[in-house]
Amino acid sequence: MEFEGYVIWPEEKELGDAGVIEAIRSVRRLVDFDGTITLPGKLEGRGRIRGRLLEDFLAEEPYVVQTWNPLAAVLFFTEQRPELAKPLLILITPMLDVMDGGRLVAVGKDFAPFGISGVDIFDDMLPEHIRAPGCAILPP
Repeated sequence: MEFEGYVIWPEEKELGDAGVIEAIRSVRRLVDFDGTITLPGKLEGRGRIRGRLLEDFLAEEPYVVQTWNPLAAVLFFTEQRPELAKPLLILITPMLDVMDGGRLVAVGKDFAPFGISGVDIFDDMLPEHIRAPGCAILPP
């Protein structure tokens, strides 16, 4: 996969494809921005994720943010909450059509192109709307 257009921060050209792959494979957590780091429908930080304070959860270990709202994520980490531990990358997650009997029922996320496995993906989206072979999908 070529990552141009998927990596928002730092800019992809700073890392190159090999650096992006290395960064993604070096983490054990991918954390959704909208509805997981922030409250659903708001750009206000969630108080807790998985029972831990947001700031503690994000500081526990390196992570990658995945989102469909990358500019808001960059602003959140650089201007609104600069004290929070920063993600290694902010990625735009490829979309996935969720079908039921040939009918589109939702738009989900497809992590398969990133070639990850064995990571925890923290996301408020329904697990059945996320394709991430070999990964655990966990609610916030």
